[in-house]
Amino acid sequence: SGHSAKVSYNRPFNTRTNTGTITLLAQAPLASSAAYTVSGTNDATYAIVLPASITISNGTPSEDMTVNTFTCSYPTLVGAIDGFSGTDLFSVGATLILANAQVSGIYAGSFNVSVAYN
Repeated sequence: SGHSAKVSYNRPFNTRTNTGTITLLAQAPLASSAAYTVSGTNDATYAIVLPASITISNGTPSEDMTVNTFTCSYPTLVGAIDGFSGTDLFSVGATLILANAQVSGIYAGSFNVSVAYN
């Protein structure tokens, strides 16, 4: 599909992996997954909804990149509120798709994650 490489940030393992012709360099600050805290009724379960894909941009549309294959620290996308604290934690990772000769730079984007009581 026109890309030469992928970088995936895998949850729940906090690891980056690559395929294709990309080299992963050491980063500062260290890459991390998105982390969420859910508060609610003790012992309640909830469903997590992740996006299918998003686009990140450096301001030049022809250089946009796609982020997809979102993963969660709860593979079934179901969490449970702790019976003592009334909270729960989960994290999200994804895959970044790079084009051939992708332009380096600062890319930005956002994504929505929602939760709902079961």
